[in-house]
Amino acid sequence: MADAGAPTTFYGQAWVEGRTGSAGLTAGLTAEVGFGPNGTRPDDADAGWSWTSAAFNADVGNNDEFQGAITPSTPGIWDVAFRYGLPAAFSGTLFGDRSDRGRAGSDDGYQVENAGRLVVPSASGRLKLATLNLQCLTGDVPARLDAAAQRFSQLGTDFVALQEVCVDATFDAGAADSASRLAAMLTTRTGRRFVSGFAQTHLANNVTPEGIGFVTALPVSQVETVDLPLGDFQRKVMIEVVATPMGMVAIGVTHFSFRAQDAQLRVAQANAASAALNAVAPATSRQVLLGDLNATPAEASLDALRTAGFTDAWAATQPGLSGFTHTSTNPTRRIDYAWLRGPLEPVSAALEFTSPFRGSEYVSDHLGLSVELSGR
Repeated sequence: MADAGAPTTFYGQAWVEGRTGSAGLTAGLTAEVGFGPNGTRPDDADAGWSWTSAAFNADVGNNDEFQGAITPSTPGIWDVAFRYGLPAAFSGTLFGDRSDRGRAGSDDGYQVENAGRLVVPSASGRLKLATLNLQCLTGDVPARLDAAAQRFSQLGTDFVALQEVCVDATFDAGAADSASRLAAMLTTRTGRRFVSGFAQTHLANNVTPEGIGFVTALPVSQVETVDLPLGDFQRKVMIEVVATPMGMVAIGVTHFSFRAQDAQLRVAQANAASAALNAVAPATSRQVLLGDLNATPAEASLDALRTAGFTDAWAATQPGLSGFTHTSTNPTRRIDYAWLRGPLEPVSAALEFTSPFRGSEYVSDHLGLSVELSGR
């Protein structure tokens, strides 16, 4: 993350078989570092990328490492890449993307989703989030997902936390689970490229893989899944570090144990989720915890989140209103939440899917919760 007009240094490495293993800069090897609008390709002449010469920095194993600085002058989420030239070894120019965390670098060609990222935050930047329990495979799943996609498209939602995500072999378009199916629907409806993630927690009815997940149109730089204290089954928190108009934000998606006798267990799960967010992102950074916490506002598990420095987005923006989310046909409890920590300000919060989408059918047995955030 950088301020507009401030240079930021990036590092890139190149390996050429039989050439880069010797000490010092490989003769004829050149490098540039560039940036362009998020989601574009550096080899597209019309995409508006800017390039700066990168200097040899050091030998790293058999690689030549280069460094160069880029200086975006306006706020935005920028993709960053290196391009290398060595006429004796390459035909044209080779573009380099990320090779960390299991990524393949240029071995699989340039992949837009694996670009480096630089966020130049905007004072007016906003982030639109939502959380929704998908109720696994109950009822007409494609129709329920389509109704959800329609609403999230209308809202301009950037990120949706999902619970009771389930795998269904009948999904089309290569969608293995309900999160990936929803991502495909949102991509079609909005023209934005939505990606998804899924972490299995158990087998619903001892048959269907079920878990938590997310869909987002924001660039994802990191995903970590952490086990929570064990209860009815292995609950988890799935943490995504995403690039937003206000900077990098760590978003945790979770679903706490539901049994009445698990109140103290939910305290332990809340503390573990809080600790997991701090382990992935600095404690002073922007953090969000979204999900079905199976606890009403007065329960000790939510007191644990308040003690850990989290703010309840609904309570902050809708004081005095119940915000009941379960069950959708006759809501009597608030158990779905957006909790914020760090320099984030809740702008608004609203309940979604409060009416049947057709006949007497609801999108889920939970109401959805949408929130809009700003930085501070």
